[in-house]
Amino acid sequence: AIDDVLQRTLIGLDGLALVVHPTNDVAGLSALQLRDLYAGEVLDWVQVGGEEGEILLVSREEGSGSRVTFETRVMGETPVSLTAVVMPTSADVVEYIMKTPQAIGYVSRAFVRELLDDDPANDAAVGVRILAVEGELPTADTLVQQRYFLVQPLYLVTPNVPTGRVRQFLDFILSPAGQEIVARYHAPVR
Repeated sequence: AIDDVLQRTLIGLDGLALVVHPTNDVAGLSALQLRDLYAGEVLDWVQVGGEEGEILLVSREEGSGSRVTFETRVMGETPVSLTAVVMPTSADVVEYIMKTPQAIGYVSRAFVRELLDDDPANDAAVGVRILAVEGELPTADTLVQQRYFLVQPLYLVTPNVPTGRVRQFLDFILSPAGQEIVARYHAPVR
């Protein structure tokens, strides 16, 4: 079995951030609303408390860790609508949404973490805004406390019994200095 050969060690927590254009006035969505949007059952922003306008879905490419997390946590067995625009990177998702006021997409919170500092000027500077999911934003605190719905654990995969430099690196990344580096982009676990 693969578990006899490899071991995974939790080194940090990421979260998927739902992003929209800064002019979109929807404050947040429930997990059910999000699934209904991406299933193509909700087609207009007015149905979820926004201004009238067609919802344009943006998803990540097949094989993306973000897409796997999104489909597992949000969609379950329900397929994403075939109308969704598929983007290869988080940068592409953000760039598309910056130019498309009706769009919604998801990216690693690490990619838009500066938007979580409560300074609305950053929304305009970055060109997107983060929506709350189930009333929570993907802050380091909500990730660590498991209050945010779309938590994405980050693992380091090593040989089952890491030795030498691999062991040294694993020890470092879990040390206070290593976790400080993780905390620059993600929520640390120690």
